[in-house]
Amino acid sequence: MARFTAPEKWNDEWFSNLKPLEKLVFLYLVDKCDNAGFFEINKRIDAFLIGITEDEFMSNLRSIKKTYIASTDGRKIWLKNYLFYQKNLPLNPDNNAHKQIISFITTNLKIFNYDFNYLGANEGLFSPIGKGNIIGKGNSKVNEGGMGETILWTQE
Repeated sequence: MARFTAPEKWNDEWFSNLKPLEKLVFLYLVDKCDNAGFFEINKRIDAFLIGITEDEFMSNLRSIKKTYIASTDGRKIWLKNYLFYQKNLPLNPDNNAHKQIISFITTNLKIFNYDFNYLGANEGLFSPIGKGNIIGKGNSKVNEGGMGETILWTQE
């Protein structure tokens, strides 16, 4: 699966202040999470794949805790800005590329104490969108929203 990277992260003050192993753990999470940004922690395998000890993995994971939200059982994390940097916001249930992401979020709702509704377009992620009005015809781009997404409908 293709992933976007933001090369400007290397100039970001937060990222540039990370220690080398913290950067490595962060980049590992970004590379290994699912398309919605969820990552299931298996410290033995994760540490092995990176080439560090389990204690080093867990210590560095705790050091970058501002980048994720942990599940209530502590077995999974969700990378908070992952969907933004992958250019997937706002989520649209009519977009085929977003259907898998919405499915992953729905599957994980119960184990995260977090309101994922802000990720949806206008009505919230898990609210019915309704039919709305189509603003264009064919494949032409009609209008762009604040994040560069093409607006294909308006709420009635």
